[in-house]
Amino acid sequence: MLPKASAEELKKAIPSVEGGAPASDVEILWATSLVVAYLAAAFRDQKVNWELVAKKAKTFISRQSKKLNISVDWEDLATNFVSSHM
Repeated sequence: MLPKASAEELKKAIPSVEGGAPASDVEILWATSLVVAYLAAAFRDQKVNWELVAKKAKTFISRQSKKLNISVDWEDLATNFVSSHM
């Protein structure tokens, strides 16, 4: 968990999306984005250990976003959220 982020803050930060995508799918995309952003921020010097997982996660986010017709910059939102809570 992010050191300075409560569960309520994490939930409030979930992006709202147009088009009726199921909330559970949006939450999964948000959580996945947060994990990637957290790994990049907290373990920058250990990138070799997590970069392949992050690549797979980013591919998942991209594919699911296209499938659900969601145009959100997940990486930017998650990076900003993580950096403001560390």
